[in-house]
Amino acid sequence: MGVFDFLRARRLRRGPTLLLPSSATPWKVLETVRQHSPEATAQDRRIMIGKQLRLSGPFTVTRKSALLAGIPVGWPVAYVVELLTPDSDINPAAITAGLAQRLGGLCCPHTQDRSPDLFAITGRALPVGRLSELLPGSRPRAIAGVDITLLANGWSPLEITFCGGEDGEMDYEVSVGRGPVTPALVEAAERLAMSIGEASHGVVRDHNGFLLRPSATGRLPHGTATPDSRQTPPPLTPQTPLPLAPLPLTQNTVIPDSGLTYPPRTPQDMVTRTPA
Repeated sequence: MGVFDFLRARRLRRGPTLLLPSSATPWKVLETVRQHSPEATAQDRRIMIGKQLRLSGPFTVTRKSALLAGIPVGWPVAYVVELLTPDSDINPAAITAGLAQRLGGLCCPHTQDRSPDLFAITGRALPVGRLSELLPGSRPRAIAGVDITLLANGWSPLEITFCGGEDGEMDYEVSVGRGPVTPALVEAAERLAMSIGEASHGVVRDHNGFLLRPSATGRLPHGTATPDSRQTPPPLTPQTPLPLAPLPLTQNTVIPDSGLTYPPRTPQDMVTRTPA
């Protein structure tokens, strides 16, 4: 085993590691990162989120290097996610999991359990009666010891919690109060979260912090750069030649454990590269 192989395996083993199919081009990875952090840029063959987090890659993963690193075999592309600021509020595991979900990949280490807190919304304050219309039959209940109100009914496992946020806005959360978190329940929770976002002219994010709906004014949460204000970086180039092969146009990418399926890819999404 060469020194290069050893260092590569150790880096992938350290993690968090994002494993992707060959169809996940560097540009597509960057655009997906921007669904979490619009200020993300490409710098020296890596993706940077300010000075807080770095995604190094793409790395070519062979069967040999996967076995050396102790990661699942069969994923040809990998990124290593590194937190650069210890006191940062960015969760590298959440970003890795969100990227894996959206790009049809796998995060290592893999977390089987899904968070019961599914979606977060920041928007205008809504009357309790309007929220009750969105979750029929629900009644408000104050949570003792904290300034949070809970809306729940007797038959749906979904709950809405809300409290005052920054700049006079309200923070809402759609959660599962009881029972397993199934794909059908996640879809219902997403519809509820999007309804709250539309009614409050708010921003909707999933439990990993990825943007699902910008506000009606195009404004993102306090302290976050807007997508329109970012500069387009130069295309990323892989650190080693990637043996990429296009997916058939009719093939859908199924995201494990989510019940979601991406639509067929377009020719622009596909890149074929031949090792030098």
